[in-house]
Amino acid sequence: MIEVDDWQELLADWNAQLLSDPDITAHIPQDVCQSGWLGYSGATEEQIQAAEARLDIELPASYRAFLKVTNGWHHTGYFIYRMRPVEEIEWYYTQNKESIDPIVDVYQAMGPIPDQDYFVYGDKQRSAVYRAEYLLSAIQISDIGDAAVYLLNPEVRTADREWEAWFFSSWVPGANRFPSFWQMMQWEHQNYKELKAEKLLEQLQTPPK
Repeated sequence: MIEVDDWQELLADWNAQLLSDPDITAHIPQDVCQSGWLGYSGATEEQIQAAEARLDIELPASYRAFLKVTNGWHHTGYFIYRMRPVEEIEWYYTQNKESIDPIVDVYQAMGPIPDQDYFVYGDKQRSAVYRAEYLLSAIQISDIGDAAVYLLNPEVRTADREWEAWFFSSWVPGANRFPSFWQMMQWEHQNYKELKAEKLLEQLQTPPK
């Protein structure tokens, strides 16, 4: 099971990389950058339980551990600009009904997706093969950034109290899905590092004006 220590190690590394990236720090308040920490104080157990009572759910284990390290987060990279504090997480459908309903209608007209096609993760996953009806019960844990958002899917749970996690955006067909929030964030961290390296390489290869 993912613990607070695991998040502290991951976020310390990620935090340092983000703070060294002018494309990120240009969009973050100066006082936050000067503090050296892009997160917040950790949520208390009481705050987490209050959110669970409000939504009538039990949040997944790795997400709960994350919240205890930092109750929200500034930029995680170039696409997500703010992870919400636990007091602000909400059903995704609540504020996105008009955009979700047409997607669900299209996918339902195509027929159900069998488990052997749906439960594929990693490099062999096809993002377009997903169950759009799960958007109706997903929990939104970030603001919508560059037409992208983090979602937790309570319809798919594991024995170790994890939920499926989604990176959902208008420019990815379907959703990038992961067996847990922890695995999604590891993927996001690696994705950010690769994109940052590509940006630096482009800058080095661009002739001065």
